[in-house]
Amino acid sequence: MRDLGELGEDTFKLWCSQAGLIANHSRIDKTGWDFHIESPQNYKSLSGEIHSSPLEYRVQVKATDKRNRKLAVPLSNLWRMATLQMPTYYAFLEFDEENEAQNAFLVHMDSELVGKVLERLHKNEQKDKPADLHKITYTIRYGEQHKLKQLDGDNLFLQLNKPINNDMAKYIADKKQYLETIGYGDDAYSVLFSLNTTDALNLLDSSLGFESAAKVFSVTARKKRFGIYNKEPVFNHESGILSIDAKPFSFGKIIFRENSFSAGLSFDVSVYTPIFLGNFLPPEHKKLRVKSDLFDIIWFTETSKLTINFTFSGKVEIRQLSKVLKLMQIVKSNFQIELDLDIREQPLKFNSNGADTESISYENESAAIQQIQTILDAFEFSDFLELTLDEVSSFSSVYLNFIELLNVNLVSKANKEFVVKTTFTEAPEIKEGKNITLSSATIRIGDYFFGVVFSIKGDYKKVEENSYILQSNNYKCEEKFVIGIGQGQDSITEVSEGLISSASDRYEAEGYDVFIVKI
Repeated sequence: MRDLGELGEDTFKLWCSQAGLIANHSRIDKTGWDFHIESPQNYKSLSGEIHSSPLEYRVQVKATDKRNRKLAVPLSNLWRMATLQMPTYYAFLEFDEENEAQNAFLVHMDSELVGKVLERLHKNEQKDKPADLHKITYTIRYGEQHKLKQLDGDNLFLQLNKPINNDMAKYIADKKQYLETIGYGDDAYSVLFSLNTTDALNLLDSSLGFESAAKVFSVTARKKRFGIYNKEPVFNHESGILSIDAKPFSFGKIIFRENSFSAGLSFDVSVYTPIFLGNFLPPEHKKLRVKSDLFDIIWFTETSKLTINFTFSGKVEIRQLSKVLKLMQIVKSNFQIELDLDIREQPLKFNSNGADTESISYENESAAIQQIQTILDAFEFSDFLELTLDEVSSFSSVYLNFIELLNVNLVSKANKEFVVKTTFTEAPEIKEGKNITLSSATIRIGDYFFGVVFSIKGDYKKVEENSYILQSNNYKCEEKFVIGIGQGQDSITEVSEGLISSASDRYEAEGYDVFIVKI
């Protein structure tokens, strides 16, 4: 009487020999596989790369006289085949009562099949009384998609190599990654704990990205895989300190408007939402956070109440600083908000009756920012410029005087009179109506010095010995220059003196007496 099992294994081994594959037979069939198959030692025939791993496979051979094309395999067998990192297969040989195989099928333990086997194993493992693995089966089904086109070694090798594509290292790395992650969802762990109201609010703040932590009690953590929590906890403690490394829920832009027709103030923001506490909090505590580099908004979603804290303590780009100072005025009364987030197709829009914010007034700083912008526009300056609010406040009285030297009329004094007092060691010969005084002035804004060379036309009058005074509203901005602070004071002096010298030569050529004074 023929031995169908031996017949199947001998046939399979013959095909391996035809393909030049080395089929190492398992001495004891308790490991889930019958053959450990190795590729020939000639690596060049496979990939041409000396560092490439040789191809290897584990195969369980099943011979049958039936054509029902399915087989119930014990989980003890499938577990070993599923968790091996090398490629594994089930080979089904149909003999149909003959002594030669009539059909052959090769089923690869791919990610889908491995996932189903591991899920069945996990569900059994988490039962109160797990069953013995050899008593539980999983049915493997095979069909035309698994069939060898011809019953020979070449077709066997093609089927074996198809999932690997001659890259053993990549196959093993991908399967290792798959085995480590299969069955885990976004909620891979469950942590149960209790806490009081105060700590619940602290944990809420932590989930919004604030530096906060909560004291928790009866802490138990369990791993969740394939939708089932493990019986045994990962850890179990009486108490602990819990904080959340919060990440923004979304990014986008927030736009503030005084009304539907006004130009908006737009800022880049990140949005934080409560990770898991939102559904457990009383309505008055439900909130989200909208954060930019310049302000922090807490939006109480149930009441539409807004709290805005302005956070520009360091240097801020001048245009952004101007925008946030305008924002401070807008949010004191009714305004509109448009929140355009990356995760939404349409922006969120809502009206506010004002926001709780600091009561500090920045009217002087707002005026100074406008003056700075006037200076930048006069110099056609468009580079990146940062300032602190303290710098703006410190020089607010200086900006206006500098603007006057640029012939920019922002003070409603069309005929402002300049008064120049100077001392001459010797009495000058003054040509009446032909006197020009040249001078320069600089102002620092951020990391730049802005300079101007200007002239004043007018005659000097002697007030006392060697002291003279010039009073005139006939002045002109001759030249402007910008120098970075990294270039130093010597550069400022060199540039201003050069520009004054050029202007002096020009006026002297026109018959003027030129006086160069420091103002």
